[in-house]
Amino acid sequence: MPGSDLDAPISTEELPSPVKQCEPSKRVRRNRAQRRQAKREEDDDHANLVDGSSSTSQNDKVVIIERSDMTLLTATSSVTVTEESVHVGVEGKQKPSKRHPNYFVALPISGEVMRSKLEDVQKHLVKCQPSLKRTLVDIRTLHLTLMVFYLDEDLCLHDARRALQASVEAIKSECDFSSLTVQFEGLDSFRDQVLFAKPKENEEQERNLAKVAEIVIRCFKEHGIASSDNRPFNAHMTIAKLSNAPELRRVVKKFKSDDYYQYAADDFGIEDIKVVQLCSMLKPKQENGYYHVAEQLSLFGD
Repeated sequence: MPGSDLDAPISTEELPSPVKQCEPSKRVRRNRAQRRQAKREEDDDHANLVDGSSSTSQNDKVVIIERSDMTLLTATSSVTVTEESVHVGVEGKQKPSKRHPNYFVALPISGEVMRSKLEDVQKHLVKCQPSLKRTLVDIRTLHLTLMVFYLDEDLCLHDARRALQASVEAIKSECDFSSLTVQFEGLDSFRDQVLFAKPKENEEQERNLAKVAEIVIRCFKEHGIASSDNRPFNAHMTIAKLSNAPELRRVVKKFKSDDYYQYAADDFGIEDIKVVQLCSMLKPKQENGYYHVAEQLSLFGD
């Protein structure tokens, strides 16, 4: 409309200054990098916890309790735990701390047919992506993890052995089953970081495994040894994990379902589980390739 303000020439002095596009400050970039690193460490920790493996130094000598309002008894100390995680030394001193687990309770899987089938899966993964060879789990170490924890071997290994014995006795007295068989069918992953064979979806089988895990965790807790993982029990048998090869992070971000989809519903077989084991993550493996076993007990035998 002639004569209106809309037609009036606009002075360049009235124009707003363009917004300057600044590069992120060093603090912002550092914070972003720290968040990415924390996420990677979280993925690694999760992979290690669910699989029963760790990068813990053998020099660590600490007992970790991750439940509040508990009393820890050792040969030389008695400490009431009031923090989420407490470092308990031989003199009974408390210090907030966090240690990676170095021991786990396992149900070993040793069936040759099942091992052979899962080894075929691993070979197929490597055929699809050769770099994944470094992520594979030694087929001789297959197992189901019931719980993981940090253990001061000098002070508390005997407590862990007693806890395992108490667990077996409780399983025999509390469970309404006298054998434990597990059928594995199909593959799945934890956030595409850990690839595993999963127990077949079966209500009775799931209930029996969960009951055994619940008893083990409870008995160890009663002996002053708490689980390092507070998440619900999730039975699985790991066959590969990216945390085995952290140098691949820049190249391989996740396991691709396309690389194993043809095995996603395969029946890998049935395992009749006869023993429960207390295993070390850090001590040298046995000649047969399996973990160092500090204690092994029959689940349902005499």
